[in-house]
Amino acid sequence: MTKVRQEHVTEINLSFPKESHLPQLPYLQACVKETLRLYPPASFLLPIVHLPRARRICLGLPMAAKHIPLVLASLIHLFDWSLPDEIDPNELDMSETFRELFTTGTDTNTSTVEWAMAELVKNAKAMTKVRQELVTEINQSFPKNSHLPQLPYLQACVKETLRLHPPAPFLLPHRAFASCKVMNYTIPKDAQVIVNVWAIGKDPMIWEDPLQFKPERFLNSTLDYKGNDYEFLPFGAGRRICPGLPMATKHVPLVLASLIHFFDWSLPDEIDPNELDMSEKFGVTLEMEQPLLLIPKVRK
Repeated sequence: MTKVRQEHVTEINLSFPKESHLPQLPYLQACVKETLRLYPPASFLLPIVHLPRARRICLGLPMAAKHIPLVLASLIHLFDWSLPDEIDPNELDMSETFRELFTTGTDTNTSTVEWAMAELVKNAKAMTKVRQELVTEINQSFPKNSHLPQLPYLQACVKETLRLHPPAPFLLPHRAFASCKVMNYTIPKDAQVIVNVWAIGKDPMIWEDPLQFKPERFLNSTLDYKGNDYEFLPFGAGRRICPGLPMATKHVPLVLASLIHFFDWSLPDEIDPNELDMSEKFGVTLEMEQPLLLIPKVRK
């Protein structure tokens, strides 16, 4: 930890870790590689099938190679860390800790992709517009970070999904540092505050046709999810904003673009898309009560 901190102080100083810093952080990169050797995120890899070896490599490799060290650099550079109750670091159960970290970081992304696919399958016109945009901007290549600024409709679909189905419907708990009044309600000091972003995203006083999937509402709009627009806070705001925001805003649209660009999707047993069960299962993350089951067909 000390060596990583020293490297950060030398190369990053007081700025925020950026992708351009990564080549100057060899010790941090070595720590990530050693962690993946000891605790591989996919211990048993993918099932063995009759495909060339190169085609079974993880599609998220380029993204993970940048985002994992960036998140780790941010956590170490901006905070000091300690274990509660004076626990001896040598007694820490590392396997369980890493399992929780990977699960927490992936559940929100995967649930958002699942909701987005469900909404697009149910709304054929929106799916067609996304496909046309991908064909125009990407053509036969593989979706990359550099393509994202040229995919406004795809980005609008992601935002609309986050409005209707925020991955953390109540965000993280907040605490009032001092007594205050909000809209004639008294919030006492040290009160726990829960922000219901799920309800905010469906408020008819804010949104027109709030229960309808309409990505067009975000086209030519300045609304963003970076915490400045209080009617749209899927990642929270301020000092408690989700630290995974930079990764999620690239990861989700890239995965969604790849799924739509390379495959046609249909429901099993000729189910009518209008009858797709969109019931929600509330928890720490917002999931589909009935997991989405789709049949892919490789696009020619």
